[in-house]
Amino acid sequence: MKRVMIKATGRVQGVGFRWFVKQTAVRYQITGWVENRRDGSVWMEIQGSSDVLMLFLQSIQHDHPHARVDAVASSDLPLAEDEKAFYIRG
Repeated sequence: MKRVMIKATGRVQGVGFRWFVKQTAVRYQITGWVENRRDGSVWMEIQGSSDVLMLFLQSIQHDHPHARVDAVASSDLPLAEDEKAFYIRG
């Protein structure tokens, strides 16, 4: 298991990107959260197996029909042991 903080930039607000991220997380059984930031980026914390997290990241970068992810920055975090779901913040 692994937990990662992700910052996605590009055309990621105003196109349903957070809902797409949530649906993708549910499909891959990933826990965590996603939220819009004032600077136009979208931040998320995702938790799951390393292989599944890689598939999730590939999907959110390429599969949304209207979003354009120009860059993704990530950093590892400690696991959230009791987390059970994925949700949209703010």
